[in-house]
Amino acid sequence: MAQRKKVVPVVDEAAIESTLRDALEREGAVKLNRVKPIRVRAALVKKLVQEGFEVTKSVIRRPLQMQLREALKHGALIPIKSLGSHVRGATAGELKREMEIAVREGAARVVLRDTAEVLAGPEIRVLSETEVESLRMRVAGLRKALEKVTRKRGLNLLAADANAALSAALAVMGTPAQAKQGTRAPSTSESNAPHDHAMRALLDAVDSARDVRTGLSFVPAVVGRLAPAISTSMAVKLLVAAAERELLELRPEGGIGRLSEAELSVCPPGPHDTRLSWARRLTGGAT
Repeated sequence: MAQRKKVVPVVDEAAIESTLRDALEREGAVKLNRVKPIRVRAALVKKLVQEGFEVTKSVIRRPLQMQLREALKHGALIPIKSLGSHVRGATAGELKREMEIAVREGAARVVLRDTAEVLAGPEIRVLSETEVESLRMRVAGLRKALEKVTRKRGLNLLAADANAALSAALAVMGTPAQAKQGTRAPSTSESNAPHDHAMRALLDAVDSARDVRTGLSFVPAVVGRLAPAISTSMAVKLLVAAAERELLELRPEGGIGRLSEAELSVCPPGPHDTRLSWARRLTGGAT
């Protein structure tokens, strides 16, 4: 009796390859034992590796760095603890290494949200070291005031002082470092927002420094309230801009030689070599 020849089933290798590619695109990584039959697997995996796919003992995957950078597109914020859900087929050590590479190359930033460390893409606006320090000092001052008011019965905090501190903190976002941090050009409304915050901070500082008898605010005191969130030069520019918009009236010093050199240096120049050392709030200006 003649022995029957073993029939090798016909395999559609093109269909297997297409299915695998679809799974890699969709899932990021595929276990090798899912690629069957075995005789097709080796050649197919070799082909994909030559194209840049990565292979381990158990999985074939899209490049980890590619997965990571794609996950951070469109402003996504990914908690570091959840990174494995977005970058598939990697060990904990590989995830850490790829994250460090992305940060080192400027493709990602580690940011703090509440108490969690989160990974963000390069287009996400973050504060510079200078901005962080300015904001910390501004908020720290307000926090101390709030704690003191809370502890001491009968002690109150001026709304104008609180508004000035908060507005100055927001004005930190308008420092020149903003242009260095993001890649997307801001819209007109966005670019005006930091200046509006700074102007609001200035007006709140003027209110906070106002002498109740004269209704005038001493310019050096106003500038001091804005520091360090708003630099002296920026504060002077804001004072002049506020006067041009008829939000403030700037007046020169009444006496002669009454101001120190330090005080004179923060007052805008006035007519006839004077220094504008007093500010009065106006109503109906162009805000």
